[in-house]
Amino acid sequence: MGTWGVKIFDDDEACDVRDDYRERIITGQTDVEAETGIINEYSEDPEQSFWLPLAITQWKVGRLSELVKKNALASIDRELDSLHEYWKKEAISKRKKELLHARETLCSEMPARKKLKKPFGAWKCPWPLGSVLQYKILYPKDDNPIYNQYVLLQVIGISETKPGKIPYEVIAVRLFNWHSSVSPCDILDEILSNPPELVDFLTRGGTQKETHSIAPLPHMIKENDIKCISKEPLSGADVIAKPVYSPTNSTFEELISRTLLAETDRK
Repeated sequence: MGTWGVKIFDDDEACDVRDDYRERIITGQTDVEAETGIINEYSEDPEQSFWLPLAITQWKVGRLSELVKKNALASIDRELDSLHEYWKKEAISKRKKELLHARETLCSEMPARKKLKKPFGAWKCPWPLGSVLQYKILYPKDDNPIYNQYVLLQVIGISETKPGKIPYEVIAVRLFNWHSSVSPCDILDEILSNPPELVDFLTRGGTQKETHSIAPLPHMIKENDIKCISKEPLSGADVIAKPVYSPTNSTFEELISRTLLAETDRK
């Protein structure tokens, strides 16, 4: 683990403790579960240095427990008694000031309990494998017959999120050879009675690829009117999961438009 300064969080492990604790709370663990999980994970540290960053993190979000506070204050006292063993001479006074400030903070009135929000980009796929989505094309706008029309996508792969981790999920999709100015939700029976075929995406270089990976951020879901019209494949056939790669949202609509226009020219 690396340390690059005298502040509490100028340390890799301290940052890990802070981030791990916040992540546990955000993903739904109770205060006790999150605290116990951190203690179990970091208690093998012979110096027990995790108590102070955990205490500061809990204090800032209104969740400091007496157990963590007691151990953090003891950790501060131990380090104050042996600063010369851990720090260079020129850093001792600055570190001492940081530790005394931390003690003062932990002994002061704690802020009100805060609800932690998921960070930007966090998203968990609500659609099962094989689901069919509607997607409205909003780019490119000029000289694009597909602009402002709906297309159909099939969810063919979903990235995995480890338990207790904030989800940043990505989906792999396939494209149906279909587009319309009418929302598929309004003509679902018509689509189901005559399901369109899946087609490969056509890249700028003229090559084809079966799938494309995207990360549907909240604003994208809203602006492009992404909705699940069916949680099962239109064909009724079983879907075999495909690999999910790094998402490329920026060129996705251009890729769709190019593919569908090429399919139209081919007919």
